[in-house]
Amino acid sequence: MDESYEGREQSAAKHLMLEAYLEKLAYKVGSFSAETLNYIDGFAGPWESKTTDLSDTSPSLALRQLLEVRDQLATKGRVIAVRAFFVSRSRSGAKQLRALGNTFSAAAIEVVQSTFEDALGAASCFARGGREPFTFIFIDHTGWTGFGLQEITPLLRTGRNEVLINFMTGHITRFIDSDDARYEPSFRRLFGDQSASYRNEWRGLSRLDREDRIVDTYCQRVALAGNYRHCVSSVILNPTVDRSHFHLVYGTRSDEGLVTFREIERAGLKFQRDERAVVQQRAEESRSGQGFLFRAPMLVSRTYEDELRERYCGHAFRVLDGMIRDQSPVPWNELVLTALQIPMIAEADVKMWLKERQSDGAVEVLGLAPNQRVPQRDHDHLVRRLK
Repeated sequence: MDESYEGREQSAAKHLMLEAYLEKLAYKVGSFSAETLNYIDGFAGPWESKTTDLSDTSPSLALRQLLEVRDQLATKGRVIAVRAFFVSRSRSGAKQLRALGNTFSAAAIEVVQSTFEDALGAASCFARGGREPFTFIFIDHTGWTGFGLQEITPLLRTGRNEVLINFMTGHITRFIDSDDARYEPSFRRLFGDQSASYRNEWRGLSRLDREDRIVDTYCQRVALAGNYRHCVSSVILNPTVDRSHFHLVYGTRSDEGLVTFREIERAGLKFQRDERAVVQQRAEESRSGQGFLFRAPMLVSRTYEDELRERYCGHAFRVLDGMIRDQSPVPWNELVLTALQIPMIAEADVKMWLKERQSDGAVEVLGLAPNQRVPQRDHDHLVRRLK
């Protein structure tokens, strides 16, 4: 990991997923449907940068990745434009962001010094700009205010777009059930619900069950607000302790986008496991006063990431078993897309479920060609329970 991320490893994981997903998205839509790639960052900061060129910030990472894809597509005769809209509350932040134009001169960059909510009208106009535009919206706040759901709904419904929202789970779960006047109004705005009925969704639940339901409820509301076909979440863990730091909430109208996001999440989970092990090793050495040279590194056979994976895989497998319970054939597409609503589940996990059930003689796959062994999406393959 880049040394500039030391002490903020959660940002490294977030940026890894953002950069990897933007590459896939830009190449896909830039190859087939969009002539303009618009990128909107509602809280562009720049936050906690430790580099003079902002290379460890999301605005710089996004521009670099989008322009790299632009250059790749140009070699194939596909010409696309890259545009970016950055919002920063501070004058110094806006000045730094404008300076990115010197580094990324091939992109059209617009910087607004404002709050995000005050800039929403300009952001919506920006999202409509360019020939055949596709817009990626990034809402990366360190709290839960400043992007009320009712307020951002017009932007989410502007043209073809996807959204990625930083949902600060660690803070939100502490205060969301409070009736304190300092907190309750802001949560009503966050969820777009002045009645606060959203709290009924997790009433009586505790720990991870409660956290999962809070995040799921927010995802459902974002999906409705933006008319997204899918809205799911991915957890970013606290670097030093076994709990969530925040979730990335992703909204899309594309099945392929959902599949790709879960593939990126899989790589992000491995990155988090490795980096958290290093951070926790370092913390243990600091507490013990012994350096790495004087003792063997910690050997952890089962990590918190493993526990979460088992939790969500178990849930996904139960859902899939339930879908084929009555022995009616179920489209493979439907099985995959349903399972991928669950955190940490990728298409490879659904194939693992299928392989286990096939080895038990419990299911069969219909519609495979003679040379096919594994079902594929969009090929009219069906799965049927045998016993």
